[in-house]
Amino acid sequence: MVHRNAAFPVGCRTSRGFGEARKISVDLAQIDRLCGIRRRRRSDALRRFGRAHAVEPEVLRDPLDHRVVEHCFHLPARMKIRNGETKWLLRRVLDRYVPRHLVERPKMGFGVPVGHWFRGKLGPFLRQTVLSEKALKRDLFKPEAVKRLVELHVKGERDYSHQLWTLLMLELWFERFID
Repeated sequence: MVHRNAAFPVGCRTSRGFGEARKISVDLAQIDRLCGIRRRRRSDALRRFGRAHAVEPEVLRDPLDHRVVEHCFHLPARMKIRNGETKWLLRRVLDRYVPRHLVERPKMGFGVPVGHWFRGKLGPFLRQTVLSEKALKRDLFKPEAVKRLVELHVKGERDYSHQLWTLLMLELWFERFID
């Protein structure tokens, strides 16, 4: 959590306080490490990696080699941020191998292949959950419409992965908190 008027995350203290610390030219990456933000990011990334790995273990590889990560943490700030451009060194290396328009595009996120999973390993679980007698008798949705969504998606005729994910999560929520 970042205090709206401070350049430092809440809980991060300097011997001079926030006011004077803002005046000092500081390596932001160093502050990041000292305040423990890196640990929260790492645990979040590992949690996501673990979830995805549980469903499709053969698709995922081991996370970055710790030596690469450690080396990057020891790079000077000017190699990481230059003229407001973050990941400066990484972008210069990528320029050699990847077209510039791909390096410069905005973040797109990591798409989880839920649709593929629903057509494969999660298909039986999806059917068993959203097409269960209990789920269909809740009378929240027309049973025939839910069956049609599942069948069209599983056959590959349409991509209803978002709708099916929502139905699956809703039914799992009902099973856990209502039933």
